[in-house]
Amino acid sequence: MIERHPYPDSPLFTNQARNPTFKQIASAVASAARDDGIERSTSRVSDEWWAAARRAIQHAASKNPDGFTVDDVQDALAMLSIDPPAEGRAMGAAMTAAKKSGLIVPTDVFRTGRQPKSHANPRRVWKAKEQG
Repeated sequence: MIERHPYPDSPLFTNQARNPTFKQIASAVASAARDDGIERSTSRVSDEWWAAARRAIQHAASKNPDGFTVDDVQDALAMLSIDPPAEGRAMGAAMTAAKKSGLIVPTDVFRTGRQPKSHANPRRVWKAKEQG
């Protein structure tokens, strides 16, 4: 029996890529793994947390017109008395969902993380998407 590949819509497995380079293959596999991780993390978080995360992202974006990081979103969640989810990747999935929905846009700027558990890793700066 022939098994179906788990990522058949990846550019790697469509007619979009003929004779792909190693870099294209690696990029397609990495993108598929990212999407799979996001999907798995979203299934482990309550609908209430998702709604609170979206409100917190909107709050951080409106209060920080020069840009905000996920640390600002986590601060907003704490102000709402919302505990972090057990699934640690959920915040990244929430930021990705907000980007895909057109709520926020990434910048090319990074700031040092303030959360102790992030060990001062760089955090992307996001901005509210300008409505126009």
